Amino acid sequence: MLKTIGNKLSFLISLLLIFPATSSSSLAQSQGCQNPMYASIIMRHKIGIMLYEPTLHIQGCKIKMQTKMTNIVTKRREIFEQNMYPCPTNVGICLRGFSVKFPDGRLHPTHKPDTLYIMSKNEIINCSGNGVEKIFSPVEVVKVYDWSNLFK
Repeated sequence: MLKTIGNKLSFLISLLLIFPATSSSSLAQSQGCQNPMYASIIMRHKIGIMLYEPTLHIQGCKIKMQTKMTNIVTKRREIFEQNMYPCPTNVGICLRGFSVKFPDGRLHPTHKPDTLYIMSKNEIINCSGNGVEKIFSPVEVVKVYDWSNLFK
């Protein structure tokens, strides 16, 4: 079911609140969650002239983000994914990425893990970095699909 525009961020925040809060990715996966959810959140954001189109996939108790973008150097479309784990912050919830890979399992040579900050003032900020500097960009939520009813 497609959620309406006004409910997107509150739905996303309510989904993330069911996951265990931890700062360790291995702990987040081993602890599990008490209320498994199934949803897809389609987003987009720009860094300079680069358009990124990430989709968060919440499958049971796991969160994965798959991102589509066009590499301006090679002029080729790339798809890569990373596992995410939630953790609390003083401004809301953040999702920290780890293990950035291509769909075939190869590690991405240049893309560092992302961090999404879901702010209590109804906005999402992406934080990317190259190891030297952090780049912050506002994220637009395009669509939210709740698949939970299909798995009951």
